[in-house]
Amino acid sequence: MVGADSVRYLPHCYSLWRRRGYRMNPLDNCMHCGLCLEECPTYLVSGDETNSPRGRLFLMRAVENNELEFSDIAESLDKCLACGACETACPSGVPYTHILEQQREGRQSAMARLLQRRLLSSHLGVRAVGILSRLGRRLGILNLIGKLGIQRLKAMSTAVPMHPQRFRSQPNQTWRADGELRGRVGLHVGCANGELFGDVLNDTIRLFNQQGFEVVRPPQPPCCGALHSHSGDSEFGRELAQTTMQAFDGELDAVIVAAAGCAAHLRASGDSNKPASKAQDPVVFLHQRGWRGNPQRVAMRATHSPPCHLRNLLGEDQIVTQALAQLPGLELLTLNEAEMCCGAGGVSFIRQPQVAAQVGDRKLDNIVASGTECVISGNPGCLMKLSADLRQRGLLVKALHPVTVLANAFSD
Repeated sequence: MVGADSVRYLPHCYSLWRRRGYRMNPLDNCMHCGLCLEECPTYLVSGDETNSPRGRLFLMRAVENNELEFSDIAESLDKCLACGACETACPSGVPYTHILEQQREGRQSAMARLLQRRLLSSHLGVRAVGILSRLGRRLGILNLIGKLGIQRLKAMSTAVPMHPQRFRSQPNQTWRADGELRGRVGLHVGCANGELFGDVLNDTIRLFNQQGFEVVRPPQPPCCGALHSHSGDSEFGRELAQTTMQAFDGELDAVIVAAAGCAAHLRASGDSNKPASKAQDPVVFLHQRGWRGNPQRVAMRATHSPPCHLRNLLGEDQIVTQALAQLPGLELLTLNEAEMCCGAGGVSFIRQPQVAAQVGDRKLDNIVASGTECVISGNPGCLMKLSADLRQRGLLVKALHPVTVLANAFSD
């Protein structure tokens, strides 16, 4: 099996080859071996070859050969969660996620693209979405929307956390380290964390301060562009990512990104002025630097459900698992099919709620079978999807970000 390290940079090699004029069609690299099938969540829940990476590549090739129209394959491509699991299994190193983004490029309606750009690339737009989400949850409006019977609206309304919190801070704000200074990092805020998971960002700051790191929050775009790229607006998404990274000066040890999907996107969009490695998962960064102090006992049964981008694109899921395993009293339970997507897939759970629900049900069955009290995942989209699914089943299992667990363990 080819590991994530082997295939992570193939899309960028492909882009380089194209710029230098080499003729290469990555669609031709697929050997039809089928090793990707058992890794693909949409194939596992449907058994339909057209919902597998191999089947989708076949359909894409048919469009290139003018044997099919894009409209004939649009539904199949839209059902893909872009989790990247197939790339870790592919012996040919087919850059499937990159190919998918290229196929989706320009397929959005002009209105949808304009709306997404206006909402997510402006502070006012992101703030408006956050205010409406928090008010809707507080006033019970989201509960009413969820009962209308419209699947996309239900998926959108139930995904909003029960107690959404906005991250309150000022541009250029600095949080001083506790004790001896070990370094200085920049905090990436982001759209979902900034408007709905402010508590996660506060826990990130608290954890880094406890560990001796000063945290700064420079002015930055409200969104890194990951959602744009997932939706077929990759060029604009790449521009947003590079603008985001340029907001952080070169004196920082890292840019801390408490969202695996955003971290993967920022790394993939890095340029020569801002190395891709600057964007770091908070737990991975601290674990590699070494922990300061002794954590308190954590009396909890938990399981780690790593975000797909952390596992399949960054290849760092085991580092987070190791960081959690060090906590005394934390019983880290084995999660069957831990590598399988939870169904969030960026905004796929809104675009394709039926597929997301099927994949989510399989993930939830495994969570219940583990006997856990808490499922830990380091991505806002995953936390939203997991929390919503747990609530709908009436389960008392919590969904927490790993920085929350670690910040509480290392608190004085």
